[in-house]
Amino acid sequence: MPAPIKKLNDAFADYSLRIRCKKCQHERIAEPHALARIAGWEAELKVLALRMRCSHCHARGQCELTPFTEGRPRGYRSH
Repeated sequence: MPAPIKKLNDAFADYSLRIRCKKCQHERIAEPHALARIAGWEAELKVLALRMRCSHCHARGQCELTPFTEGRPRGYRSH
């Protein structure tokens, strides 16, 4: 079982982030590289969530960050 992702640099940033507003349910997908340019690689996800503002309803501190990994495409072979 892999370790849970708590900071942007965890899991070599090989994941995506689902950003969901708790107030209006608006969702967006972001890459950790984009957020690391703003907050740095050592930023914790829970701290980032408190700093974020929803682009739809403009509520601050209502965002929820959920990391997820994409499955490997069909026919993928690791050599």
